[in-house]
Amino acid sequence: MFKTCVSIDTNGRLVIDHEWVDPKKLIDALSVYKDDYYKYILSAIVKHCQSESLAFDDRLNKLLKQV
Repeated sequence: MFKTCVSIDTNGRLVIDHEWVDPKKLIDALSVYKDDYYKYILSAIVKHCQSESLAFDDRLNKLLKQV
């Protein structure tokens, strides 16, 4: 549902790539099931990961500059 890939390109620069499932599409796809609880929980998890990804990028960049 949410994936982060961290690598270094051929020029030595840090490359951070975040991929995720669109929370709205996730809810729509899971709407075929009668239990609404899980689709909203999963959507909330993806949204939380999205919000934390910016802070993760900043912390990782700061860490690598200190090394």
